[in-house]
Amino acid sequence: MKKAKLGVLIIAITGAMLAFTGCGAKKVNLNDYMTISFSGYDGYGTASAHLENEKLEEALGDLDDDEMNGMGAIAVEMIIDGNFDVSENLSNGDKVTYKWNISDSDAKTIKEKLNVKLKYSDESFTVKDLKDPSEFDPAEILTINVNGFEPAGTISVSAETGFTATVDKADKLSNGDEVVITIKPSDSSKTMEEVCAKNHIPTFDGTYKYKVEGLASYVTQYSEIPEETEKYMRSKAEEALNNFREEDDCEDDWLPQFTNHKNFDSYKLVAVAVDPIDADAITNSAIYKSNSVIYIYETKYSKHSDVTTYNFVRFNSVIDSAEGIEKLEKDTTSGKVGDVVSEHDGYSYFGDSSIEDLLEYIAGKNGDASRYNVETVDSEVVTVSSEDSDDTTKTEENKEEEGAADVSQSLSGWYGLTESSWEEYGNDLYLNFTDNNSGSIRDGDLGGTFKKNGNEYTYTTEFGTFTFTLDINSDGTLTYHNDDGTFNLEKCDAPM
Repeated sequence: MKKAKLGVLIIAITGAMLAFTGCGAKKVNLNDYMTISFSGYDGYGTASAHLENEKLEEALGDLDDDEMNGMGAIAVEMIIDGNFDVSENLSNGDKVTYKWNISDSDAKTIKEKLNVKLKYSDESFTVKDLKDPSEFDPAEILTINVNGFEPAGTISVSAETGFTATVDKADKLSNGDEVVITIKPSDSSKTMEEVCAKNHIPTFDGTYKYKVEGLASYVTQYSEIPEETEKYMRSKAEEALNNFREEDDCEDDWLPQFTNHKNFDSYKLVAVAVDPIDADAITNSAIYKSNSVIYIYETKYSKHSDVTTYNFVRFNSVIDSAEGIEKLEKDTTSGKVGDVVSEHDGYSYFGDSSIEDLLEYIAGKNGDASRYNVETVDSEVVTVSSEDSDDTTKTEENKEEEGAADVSQSLSGWYGLTESSWEEYGNDLYLNFTDNNSGSIRDGDLGGTFKKNGNEYTYTTEFGTFTFTLDINSDGTLTYHNDDGTFNLEKCDAPM
C-alpha cells in the first residue's frame, strides 16, 4: 500500500475543529481490517494486502468531525501504509511479514484531532493456495479475437507486456480448426525465463494450440437458416415477386409475342437452393457475395395459354446467427427477382421451364449446378388477380375466411397515414400488405413483418412485440387501432 500525505488535510481542518472533550480515545486495531492474499503459481506467487475500508469506517463509528464535513474516516485511511518484506516469487510454505509504515506523528494527530487511538503490529503469514505450475495455461497472457464467418473466419492475437504473439494461420478459418500461436519475448535480448519471471508465471515452451470457436456460419443448406431469418427472407422474396408483377400492369396486348410476360396468376415456393461458399476461392471482392440462397417459385400463367415457369429470388451472405437479418438488410444486391426468360407456344415468359434448367441458368456457362444443395418446400399457393390495374393477392387458405368475414377489399401494396392522422400520430406509419394476413410495417424508426393472428396483427422488433387491429372501410381506406389510439390510412406509393 502507498502512503498518502495527511499534512495538507490536517492543516486545512485543524483551525476549524473544536477541542475534543470526552471520556477516553476510541481504540481501533488496524490488523483486524487488513486482508492478506496470495495468488499465482507455486514458485512464482505474489502477496497483496487490502484494507477493508467499509468495515474500518463502521468500526470508527461517529467521529467528532462535523467541521471536517465528515472526512474524519478518510483522514484515518490516508495515513495507513505498509508492505511485505517479500512479495514476489513466493512458494507455498514460505513465511512473509506485513510491516506497518505509519509515522508516530500521524498517529498522534489522529488521536488528538479525532480521539481515535490506532493499534497495529507487524504480522507474519504462511504462503498457501498457490497453483501447481503444471496447471499454467498460456491463454492467461493472450488476447484472442475471432472475427467473420466460417469458412472465411479470421483470428488476431496479442500478449501481455513483455511478450509478442503470432499465429500460423490467420484467415479462411472454420469452427473447430486448430491454430498454433507462438509466444516470444518482445525484446529479443531477453530470454523466456526472464520475461516469464517478470510476469510471475512459470516458464513454458512458447507455443499454444487454440481451437477456433464462436464464428457465425454461412449456411450451406436451407434447414440451417434460423427461423426468424427465414421468415424475413420469404417475406422479402414475395414482396419482390408482387412488385415485379405490378410493373406489368399494362401488358403489351397488341404485340404479345414480343413481350416478356410476367403477369402470372399465382406463385408458390417449391424449393430453396444454397450455393455454399468455397473458402479456397475467396478473394477480397468475392467475400461480399460469399454464399447464395435461392428461393425458387413456381409461377403459373393463363392469359394466352396455361404455362408454368420457375422464377427465383436470390439472397447473398446468409448466416446462421441472429445477425443474419441485419446483414441482409444492408445488402442491396439481395432480394431481387431473377431475369431468366423462357418461351412457350410462341410467347416469352419470365421464369425457366424447370428447376433443373433454372439452376443451370443461375450457375452460368462455366458453372456447375450440381454444387447447389436443393431442398423442396411445402408452402401455400398465392393467387394473384388484376382488376383495374390494382393487383391483389390471396392464399388458398384465407379465401374462405375472408369471404365469411364479408371482406369486400383485398389488401395489397402500401398504405400510409392520412394527413390529419399523421398530425395526430406525430410519426410516419406505413403498412405494406403481401396479402390480407401478412406484410411489413414501418412505424417511425421501428420496422418488421406483421402477421394476422385471429382478429389482431402482431409484429416484433428489438423493443418487443406489438399488436394492432384494422377496419377495412368501403372507400378503400383503413382504420388502424393500437394502444396509442385510432388512425386512418390510405393507399399510397412506397415511401422513400
